[in-house]
Amino acid sequence: MALKMTNEVSLVDLFAIGGLLAGALAFFFGYGVTIQENHTSISHIKNDMVRLERIGEARDTEILEQIKEQRDDLKDLRKEGMEGRKDVLDKLDKLIERSLDGKRQP
Repeated sequence: MALKMTNEVSLVDLFAIGGLLAGALAFFFGYGVTIQENHTSISHIKNDMVRLERIGEARDTEILEQIKEQRDDLKDLRKEGMEGRKDVLDKLDKLIERSLDGKRQP
C-alpha cells in the first residue's frame, strides 16, 4: 500500500503539533525561569561580595590604626626609657664623683 500525501490535517496531526508546541514553550519558559533565578542569585551574590569587601576594608583600616597607635606608644616608651636611663646614669655619675671626692679629701 502506497502512502498518499493530502492537504488534509487530521485530529491526530493537530494533537501532535499542539503537543510539540506546548513542549517547546514549556522548554523555553522553563529556561527563562531558570535564567531569571540564576540572575537573581548572581545579583545577591554580587551584593554580598561588595558588602564583604567593605567590611574587609573597614577591618583593615582599623587594624592599621591600631598598629600605628602601638608604634606611637612604643616610641613614647622608648623615649621615656632613654630619659629614665639617662637620669639613672647621671645619678650614678654623681655618686661615683662624691665617692671619689670623699676618698681624695684626707
